[in-house]
Amino acid sequence: MRTRSLGRACFAFHWSRRTIVQRAVCALAGLLAAFPTARAAQQPPISPDEIVGKTVANELAAADDSGHYLYRLKKETPEFSETDAVIETKDWLIKRRLMLNGKPLTSKQEEEEEKRLQSLIADPEKLQKMREEQRKHERRVRELVQALPAAFQYEYDSEEQRERGHQLIELKFHPNPAYNPPSRELQILRGMDGTMVVDATVYRLVRVQARLIRRVNFAWGILGHLDQGGSFLLEQQDVGVGRWQFTLLALHFTGKILFFKTINIDSTVRTSDLRRLKGDLTLVQGLELLRVEAEHAQPNPATGPPR
Repeated sequence: MRTRSLGRACFAFHWSRRTIVQRAVCALAGLLAAFPTARAAQQPPISPDEIVGKTVANELAAADDSGHYLYRLKKETPEFSETDAVIETKDWLIKRRLMLNGKPLTSKQEEEEEKRLQSLIADPEKLQKMREEQRKHERRVRELVQALPAAFQYEYDSEEQRERGHQLIELKFHPNPAYNPPSRELQILRGMDGTMVVDATVYRLVRVQARLIRRVNFAWGILGHLDQGGSFLLEQQDVGVGRWQFTLLALHFTGKILFFKTINIDSTVRTSDLRRLKGDLTLVQGLELLRVEAEHAQPNPATGPPR
């Protein structure tokens, strides 16, 4: 669960860039699409708590990656789907809509996207506000990841040997009754259990699947609640170019805010086609790259449908 890329990708959609449990929760593996061959095995040489501690430390360290990346991000809900081109750097993330409900944008929609992105150059205050919102979401994700060792009790479940000598270890986790969440956002962890898959060769998260085993109230239910049965699934993998990237984030939650507003989150976000960009990329250059991506997404009578 690469904290910066995940948070930003979540933030890039309705919460709109990088987060786990607050990107609804946000929270918080393509490598494990199946895991059918997972087998019972002997207890590993280190404890589950040590495995989680090492893994969380590596995920937090990875958030300091200063690379620049371009990738596709697709969000699907029961009502619509949207595909964006996303450029992520250490300082900012910008996205450009490429497709809506499986179709390329109309000329009018393209003009609106171009106008929106150019406004980031014309209005420095708008760009600064966007950066501040992104950093705020990233801090929440980091706090969530930091809480994982203390929030749950872990037990060893199974392991699997993968190609190139990689060892995957699956852990079960349950709420730690002694855990006292330091913030409202982290209260959700008290009602979750699930499984975590770690690549124990490099101590990186491969998959986290969790569900709400009880209703979670915020401020004794006055500010709202999340219903029992909600769930999230996060998968990430080594995509090359020295980076682990989240490839799937599925969120399914219902509840209420202040007794009146209904929460109904049912979304799946996928990333693909990651490419590393040069290290001295400017915002203007990033916008031009997104414009080229948008051109490629348009149908071409000579070459067929967009890629």
